Amino acid sequence: MKNHSKIPVDAPLAYLLIGLIVGLPLCKAISLPPLLLLCAALILIIIALKITGRTLWYPLFIPAAILTAWAYGQIRLPPAPDSELNQLPPREACLELKIQRIFQESDRYGKTSGLAKVIHAEKESRLQKGHRIYFRLSTKNSQLTTLYPGQIIRSTAVLTPIEMKRDKGRDFEDYLNSLGVYHRFQRNGKIETIGKIPPAQIFYRKMNEKFQNTLLLDAPEGSNTSGIYLAMLLGLKGELDHRQETAFQATGTMHLFAISGLHIGVIAAVLAQTLQLIRIPSWLSPLIALPALFLYVGITGASPSSVRAFLMTTFYWASFTCRRQRSPFAALIGSAVFVLILQPEQLWSAGFQLSYAVVLSILLFGLPLHQKLSGLISPFQSLPVSSWKWQHHLIEKSLSGTSLLFSISLSAWLASTPFTAAYFGIISPGAILLNMLMVNLASLVIIGGVCSIACSLLPLSAISSFINHAAWVNLSLMETLVYWFKELPGAFLTCEYFSFPLAYATTALYFILLLHHHSKKESGFFSLLFAPAATLLLLTAGYAFSMPGTF
Repeated sequence: MKNHSKIPVDAPLAYLLIGLIVGLPLCKAISLPPLLLLCAALILIIIALKITGRTLWYPLFIPAAILTAWAYGQIRLPPAPDSELNQLPPREACLELKIQRIFQESDRYGKTSGLAKVIHAEKESRLQKGHRIYFRLSTKNSQLTTLYPGQIIRSTAVLTPIEMKRDKGRDFEDYLNSLGVYHRFQRNGKIETIGKIPPAQIFYRKMNEKFQNTLLLDAPEGSNTSGIYLAMLLGLKGELDHRQETAFQATGTMHLFAISGLHIGVIAAVLAQTLQLIRIPSWLSPLIALPALFLYVGITGASPSSVRAFLMTTFYWASFTCRRQRSPFAALIGSAVFVLILQPEQLWSAGFQLSYAVVLSILLFGLPLHQKLSGLISPFQSLPVSSWKWQHHLIEKSLSGTSLLFSISLSAWLASTPFTAAYFGIISPGAILLNMLMVNLASLVIIGGVCSIACSLLPLSAISSFINHAAWVNLSLMETLVYWFKELPGAFLTCEYFSFPLAYATTALYFILLLHHHSKKESGFFSLLFAPAATLLLLTAGYAFSMPGTF
């Protein structure tokens, strides 16, 4: 009998992913000539090609992939500055920069912050072409009023080294270091633009402003519910006030405001249903929906989380067009390999680690758990479906939906908690129940927001305003739930000193046990539970050790 609690885990690109995950950190720990590493990898590949059996193929191919990723990291990843350069005092420098990403545009001090790559630097700055820096610049004394990704600018400002710490921490500087950024560029003079601003970025900015105006139609006065709406639909986290931001962070629900898998998945589902409704062939749907998703990603700022989610969707949806067997696991692995090849520094990003760990956990644990629970809690198994009345169907769908929400929320919590404990010092058992409620409400808000935006493009502003009112109700309920859960005793625990090595070890063990379960031809459902049991045990131990004065 076929075991429906398993999913196929065949993905040849998984071995390349293992090579990237191991090889890229090695290049930071040990510096070796890339040519030497590539020659060693080539020798292993040649030996592997001469071997026909699978017994020795993988033990040779995986080290070759690791060596290749090691060499690739030596070439692509920016080198950390030496200690002498890092200890230099703040100094004035004139730099030409290509803006890569905007974090926040025109904050309350009128400054725009983001990441940029050095195009040209004075010799005295000690920076080289290709180095990445964090900037926070004011356009007050310049002809420019707005900065765009892809734009090349020149400015004179204060260049300050970012302190490099031996122990990984949880502040913004540690996040910048993880991206290969070791300098700040701020307190500037005039800004000059070099060349033309990319037309696509101008279009994205205009559409973003149009979408903001649409979502603010008839916004309620006396509350900042509209700020939550803008943050959720367009990723504008700066629209949240301090109380809202603190509450969502403390309850582990801040992920709702990062344009990520939830947003892209919901919008993709809406597009797919719409195209199906108007009788578009299934093979043609991706060719229409994916460009629309691409535009949404660009309009919302093309954050790394949205790009990752878009790539996951593209890899999965492409199988429809190619008429190949659809495998969410293979699509997930393929997108991860693609991201790390394009931007290897993403491996050290908390967002990359969280997003892929959560989706992988849902696939390997959440969905199989839902299948098992659905069979256990179904009250009408002995009755033929043809004899069911509407009450039976309603109860069955309600129980199945609850089972699905619980399974997804639990699996996401198990995968994310080691990282949230290490990066943010929070373990939130209450988030399992809270996310079951919040994800449903957030999905409704996203669907409503997309419909509101679509109506404004027709234009049907009156309908947009009407839809917005439904969103205000859901958003108010979400805000109330977050404030209420935040005050529940024991729902959210602080663990300031949770160990990073323990977090990575816990995550690795969790997925090794899950993959072992799915790779076996015959294995009972209880073997699936070994992974969460081991994770809970290690999390408990990590929490105990993280308490000051415990040992």
